[in-house]
Amino acid sequence: MKKFIFSLLVISGAVFGDSMSDGNTTERNMTESFVYDEYNVSSLIEGMDAYGKADYELAIKLFSKRIESNPKDDFSYIYRANSYLNLKNYDLAIQDSNKVIKLNPNDFNAYYNLGLSYHYLKNYSSAIRDYTKAIKLNTNNDLAYFSRGNSYCNVKNYALAIKDFTKAIKLYPNYANAYNNRGSSYAKSKNYSLARKDFNKAIELDSNNSIAYFNRGVSYANLKKYNLALKDFNKAIELNPTDTYSYGSSGVVYYKLKKYDLSTKYLHKAIELDSNNSTAYTNLLEMSIVINQDFNTSLEEKLIELSKDDKQTSAKYEMLKIVQSISTNNSYNLTPKEWDEKYKDIKIESWDFEELDEWANNTKDKDKKAKLKNAIKIFKTHK
Repeated sequence: MKKFIFSLLVISGAVFGDSMSDGNTTERNMTESFVYDEYNVSSLIEGMDAYGKADYELAIKLFSKRIESNPKDDFSYIYRANSYLNLKNYDLAIQDSNKVIKLNPNDFNAYYNLGLSYHYLKNYSSAIRDYTKAIKLNTNNDLAYFSRGNSYCNVKNYALAIKDFTKAIKLYPNYANAYNNRGSSYAKSKNYSLARKDFNKAIELDSNNSIAYFNRGVSYANLKKYNLALKDFNKAIELNPTDTYSYGSSGVVYYKLKKYDLSTKYLHKAIELDSNNSTAYTNLLEMSIVINQDFNTSLEEKLIELSKDDKQTSAKYEMLKIVQSISTNNSYNLTPKEWDEKYKDIKIESWDFEELDEWANNTKDKDKKAKLKNAIKIFKTHK
């Protein structure tokens, strides 16, 4: 029922290019490609002004004109790539960054932008490769370590993520997001004590960091300190009223506390904020089965829709469908081979089986009980 209990949020590197307002900057030598005539100065000011005002489409037009007049203007390529990044046009950002590297193979910013682009395209191995190249060119840039740490998180290499976040903190001791993300990595490694310490530090540095409050709440929930968890989730919601994760996690905690009306209320609020929140739907469906012995058809219809593009959701929906079938008509006897064949590449992640276990153990029909416990064991142990 509780994906939320285990889903901590990692703050992605959101600063593109060489602005790097959260950390150190790299001084770039542009003298070879920049000629100080009247046109260059005025067009540069116009382009930088548009970029500074977040008018990225205009910035792209202005920097494109500069590139037309000087195809070796790597400065304009960099800022056009930055603009593409901010518009989430990652393929064009990659093209411009590669062009810069052809002009200047030792350009830190180009490799950093490549890393960001590949990260957001979910090509994490390429992102790590290019962040590593950027770091070799500038070993003192905290954002590069921070961003590579984020990519390591996404490939579940939490040890290397922790190492990179620690380096970012060493370079920039007041880096609240680095503390948050290192805390998330510790929590994913089940080191909740160090995780909570980092979340505390992130909150100390930035008292309006709603994600840090959410993550600390998750750590408290994992330690079964539910009242403290709810307090942090409520604070996260206060800071960010559209925080679907904190509403969903509150719903899970209320379920653990057997406050079913509140659980339902908060889970429905999570769905109201994000109609494609598959986790909230699976949470509600499990509660419907365990508490009401009912397979809610409206929830089922939405999960079928969401399962089309999400194998995790598909596996969780199928799991709940199987336990409901066993419970209602005792007609299903799942075998490991059957489940492995259907979901051989999927391991059910971020799922707490505590309520399903309790439900199965309390089932009076011995045959149903045995089948339920067998099925749940298969779900737990499937790799």
